[in-house]
Amino acid sequence: TPQSSHISLALSGVDIIANGSGSHHELRKLDSRLELILSATRKCGGIYLYANQRGCDGGRVYYDGCSMIVCNGQILAQGDQFDLRDVQVLTATIDVAQVRSYRASIPSFGIQTLHNHPPPPHVECHHFHLSHATNNPLSFASLLPTTTQALRIHSPEEECCLGPACWLWDFLRRSGAAGFFLP
Repeated sequence: TPQSSHISLALSGVDIIANGSGSHHELRKLDSRLELILSATRKCGGIYLYANQRGCDGGRVYYDGCSMIVCNGQILAQGDQFDLRDVQVLTATIDVAQVRSYRASIPSFGIQTLHNHPPPPHVECHHFHLSHATNNPLSFASLLPTTTQALRIHSPEEECCLGPACWLWDFLRRSGAAGFFLP
């Protein structure tokens, strides 16, 4: 969109953006999704958690999954695009200081944050930790940040084979039918 929400969130100091999506499968659509997510975090820095639905909706639509964790334009974790499992959990160890350092390296970002940006709504969470709570600061020394990984994208031919096959399996499983009759 012309005024993407990630920009105002980043300028307001938000480090982690979570996007629970229901983006259906279209041939080569993953390329568009990836470019949007990667460019958003390259432009503004930040941690982007993208979770996409997986499975069919009972009709003609198939949601292809491919959730991911991206930090500062680098992919740290990528889920499978076509999979028969109901749930796939992705994890990554990220130092939030890397986000702040990345943003500090962009001169225009610092200048734009000086302008009045209304803060996003806040919810007070007492006794909340994004990592294991401990009194020993050295216990975090063993936690190394997750390294970047190569992007995995299927060829158009693979998408044409995997998408319909996963849709058929998910439809069969959800309907409780014993099988298909193909004329």
